[in-house]
Amino acid sequence: MHTTMNLLSRLPVREHARIASAPHALRFAARIAILAAIPYLAAGCIPALIVGGAAIAAGAAVYANGDLTSTARVSLDEGWNATLGAVRDLELRTSEQKKDGVQGTLVAKGANDTPYKICLENKGPDRTEFSIRVGVIGDKEKSEIVLAKIRSRLPHGWDK
Repeated sequence: MHTTMNLLSRLPVREHARIASAPHALRFAARIAILAAIPYLAAGCIPALIVGGAAIAAGAAVYANGDLTSTARVSLDEGWNATLGAVRDLELRTSEQKKDGVQGTLVAKGANDTPYKICLENKGPDRTEFSIRVGVIGDKEKSEIVLAKIRSRLPHGWDK
């Protein structure tokens, strides 16, 4: 600390302000980054998480930030069809369906108008990532029920 003060005392006054404001600039940049990430987090379609420097193994279901995420060895079309069937089996009311060759999103309502959002993303040949959110902040148990129903409808199983 003493050395820093000696260095600062040798600089012109305008340099004091620039150096002192650097932490403020970093905090401002961090706030902007957080604000920019909010729409992506609120959308409920969060990509596979990186834990401890390694990607989550395919087939493992990970619950984080209200989303249950898992990857299957199926095409996007197979995953989409299994998702549609699971939603019918669970007697959910579909309010929105969007799908292209890269991703799909299905929004439905359950009992008491509980929102369900299921996102699928093509991760390569015969590899699809599923992200499930039940409710506004997430419900792990209900998300696991939806995932189990989707798994049961897949033509050739899930990664083990």
